[in-house]
Amino acid sequence: MASRFFLLFFAALGSVLFLSLPVHAQRSSQVFETSDNEIFRPKIQLGAGVISYFGDVGHLQGISRRNHLNTGFSVMLRNPINDAFEVNVFALFGNITAEERLPTDLYNFRTYLRMGGASLTYNFDHFLPKNRGISPFVSVGITTFEFNPKGDRLDAEGRSYFHHSDGTVMNLPEGHADLSDAVHLTRNFEYETDLRSAENGHAPYSLRSISVPVGAGVDLKINESFSLRLAAEYHFTNTDYLDGIAYNPETGAGRKGNDRFLYSNFGITYNLHHNKKTKTQPADAVPLGVPSSETDEDGDGIADFYDFCPGTPEGVETDERGCPLDTDGDGVPDYLDLEPHTPAGQPVNLRGVALTDEDIAYMHQVYLGEVFAVNYEKSTTSTADVERSNTGRAAKGYTLTVKNLDNLTAAELSKILSIRDVKSRIKDGRTEYFMGEYSSTNELVRAAVSLENAGLEYDLTYRNGSRVSELNPSFVEEDAFYEAYKLLYTGNKVTFRVQIGAFSKPISPKLFKEIPNVLVIPGADGLTRYISGSYDNIADAAAHRVDLLLKGYEGAFVTAYKKGQRVSLEEAGATMVKDESGMKERENKPQINKEFVSYAVRLGTFEGRIPAETLSKYMALGNVRPVRSDDGTTRYLFGSMKTRKEAEASAETLGKKGFADVLVVGEFNGEVIDADEAFDIRGE
Repeated sequence: MASRFFLLFFAALGSVLFLSLPVHAQRSSQVFETSDNEIFRPKIQLGAGVISYFGDVGHLQGISRRNHLNTGFSVMLRNPINDAFEVNVFALFGNITAEERLPTDLYNFRTYLRMGGASLTYNFDHFLPKNRGISPFVSVGITTFEFNPKGDRLDAEGRSYFHHSDGTVMNLPEGHADLSDAVHLTRNFEYETDLRSAENGHAPYSLRSISVPVGAGVDLKINESFSLRLAAEYHFTNTDYLDGIAYNPETGAGRKGNDRFLYSNFGITYNLHHNKKTKTQPADAVPLGVPSSETDEDGDGIADFYDFCPGTPEGVETDERGCPLDTDGDGVPDYLDLEPHTPAGQPVNLRGVALTDEDIAYMHQVYLGEVFAVNYEKSTTSTADVERSNTGRAAKGYTLTVKNLDNLTAAELSKILSIRDVKSRIKDGRTEYFMGEYSSTNELVRAAVSLENAGLEYDLTYRNGSRVSELNPSFVEEDAFYEAYKLLYTGNKVTFRVQIGAFSKPISPKLFKEIPNVLVIPGADGLTRYISGSYDNIADAAAHRVDLLLKGYEGAFVTAYKKGQRVSLEEAGATMVKDESGMKERENKPQINKEFVSYAVRLGTFEGRIPAETLSKYMALGNVRPVRSDDGTTRYLFGSMKTRKEAEASAETLGKKGFADVLVVGEFNGEVIDADEAFDIRGE
């Protein structure tokens, strides 16, 4: 009997494993076929729970019923058919024990269950978000199982129990002539009596049956490999003899209908899935003997060893070298090119749009005005150059943190910006200004003297790995170099910086992602200033401003600081040409060129690979491009529009086509920003 049960179970298991194997496309001698689809592999689930019994015991017109803790254990192979349905093969092992106290007897039984079956699960994927952590489901299946109810009728010495009305257990029935000689017995809870052979007046029943489990529950995703499942399955069996007794229509004892049970369980699931690469490439694009497709990190069909452009965004079409296609050869790949058919030789901007004669003339004038038309003369009182401090983050070093500067006045702002190596960071929700970390006391003294000459107080700390110690600032004065540097740093040095813009409210850091060493300075006047660079000569500062102008930061201008105060460029030693408009500060000028800002419709955001079916839907729209973020996610954007109204109309149209998670966003220099920020910049 047991051998037939396990033969049936493993035959069903083999069928599911066979169905789960991937079907490999036949390859010709000219084309390599691969697929972007995720290959669905079985998930292994181990579960444990409680079995609740619903049968005749408890309905025998007795005095009371006692339910025991009935436990069960299960193992399941869950094989996804698609995103919504799974076919499962499972086995369940458990026991059912119950008893009912009758007026002059006690009916009890225990049966062990051995079950195997298959089920179909549906997780409501058609109605719920795709990237969800909690997934409800329903299921239905069919099983075959074995059982063998036995009763506790005899004690350890083989004597029969007789339960008397006063609750005692004797070896003789109540009313027996020799009851005075009866012996009290104690139950040993060994279920030794076969109830099928003990059943009187009934034909022998089968110890094998089937059930139809109907279930529901919820899956809780932990990560890509593991999930938890809480579930309950109600089994409608095809037998009335799980408890060894059937309903008696003459006396009404028992429960009408077949016996049933409920398996309430908790399980942990391990996912065996993996991904398969996609692309259709010419056979000669992949030389013989190349590493396997698992070494193709960007999934463009070209192994990393032969890929000239590793890290190509997912879904971008590539050439035989693995580089994104550039149809017009203007240096801007097609997926970023807003003008994909620019005439050959025509200069273009960073977005692939042809530059007009006016654009080129303007760029030339800016370059001349910023570099060749200025001549910086060093002050005759300046001292020898001193090697600048290394302010990179290190495992060991000194850090000087400026004290009590939450909202800077104009005077405090000038003091901060006059110090060439000062940096800013956000800590505990406030802006903090610091210098460091310095690995030698020589560097530390130079930094401390710079702060003291600017009239700024500071806290001093020393980091050694994860351990940070606070030091008394007077520690610096004990250094042998202190007095020498006090004389050396007379405060006549000039620091040049470039102010990117001043905004009435803080804006997204993404707008300055491509700019190094940005200082964020909230001022007492309600403006937040964004300042980049630190230079000892006007030429380098001017060149940096030109670079910012060409990237769309139209409000950028050069500033100079000396002796802890902001000074004019002339006072700093810059010889100006007749037309000074290129160097003068223009606070009222727009901060960012609105032509560099556009709108798009975000179709979806994905971690890792996008499902091939979803990618196919996106590509069918046309003008869809992927944008990767620093957190590892990839956004898929549709279109490039100049007005928010146009973008919202596109989003509404896409929503009617079934794209449920669309969202209007802004773009600036290839970075995704909030639509409200784009709206403010464009001044709509």
